[in-house]
Amino acid sequence: MIPAEFRPSGLASYTEKGVTWAQALEAFRHDEFVLDPTRLTIVCGTAGYDGTQFKGILAADYGIQLNKTSRNSVLLQTNINNTRSDVANLLRVLVEISRKIDANLEEGGAPVQAAFRQRVKSLMEDVPGLPNFSRFHDRFRTDPSGTTLEGDMRSAFYMAYRRSAANT
Repeated sequence: MIPAEFRPSGLASYTEKGVTWAQALEAFRHDEFVLDPTRLTIVCGTAGYDGTQFKGILAADYGIQLNKTSRNSVLLQTNINNTRSDVANLLRVLVEISRKIDANLEEGGAPVQAAFRQRVKSLMEDVPGLPNFSRFHDRFRTDPSGTTLEGDMRSAFYMAYRRSAANT
């Protein structure tokens, strides 16, 4: 997920065979960007579920609690209390859900499969673009003539709650 030029350590994955804790720590110290190994992002859009639907299934049917959802993914955060059996249970549940999807698609035939493909396309491809945020408005910058693009996000955020600023 992170281009090599931002990973001088050369470490591409914490879970590759032979990777040690020392190498992972070195990557955390020197790489410009690192992925938090305690957070697991599961893309559920390819299974035809949006994040909220998938969260509901995991919670209601399997007792698995999630932290965050998006249009096509969910985020699980692990902690020191999680065990290998927690991971094994999550994997078992994901396999079970996958098998149910496969069975429903096979049983439903062409119409169900076409609807499923359309649902996946809407979740994974027909997504809204991200806004083109290139800088803060000069009103929120300490030095508008400076070379950096930083701004005071707090002021900008809370200004939205002031009626007097609604049209400015």
